[in-house]
Amino acid sequence: MMNEANVRTILETMKQYKESGITQSFNAGQGVMLLVSYAPEEDLFVFANPQIELQQKIATITDAVTEIIAFTKDSFRS
Repeated sequence: MMNEANVRTILETMKQYKESGITQSFNAGQGVMLLVSYAPEEDLFVFANPQIELQQKIATITDAVTEIIAFTKDSFRS
């Protein structure tokens, strides 16, 4: 089971590799997925979910972790 520390580790690893095209999916339940990728040219995390027409750019790992936990609150336990 994932928690905030696990999410932070995943995002830090994505940023460390600094490669476009790496995408991590987070399950929010009921078939809803949050797709997160790192855009090194902009130094931003890009969140997307075509099912709910979500596209968001987040600059810091802390803010990204907060958004992921909020989006997937039913799937994560602290």
